[in-house]
Amino acid sequence: MGKQTEIPGTERKTIADIDEKAEAYLQLRDQWMGLAGEVELAQGELNDVLQKHKLKSYAFIDEGGALREVYFTDPRVKVRKLKQVSGGDE
Repeated sequence: MGKQTEIPGTERKTIADIDEKAEAYLQLRDQWMGLAGEVELAQGELNDVLQKHKLKSYAFIDEGGALREVYFTDPRVKVRKLKQVSGGDE
């Protein structure tokens, strides 16, 4: 939606820093929404791999060292962080 033509004498008051931050937010939001299709595709691929290995859940350590669990919830696959269990060499 484009900017509306202003009629002399009826100019709206603007607050520049709010306008600037709102535009920045809209740009980021639009980028984020554009990723939704890619996220859905990645979830589908992850689901396919879980089914290929006949698993409903799988735990792993991510690149940051956090324990994560991939699990199937119809119709999606989710990944969550699990609590670390402190212990020795078990």
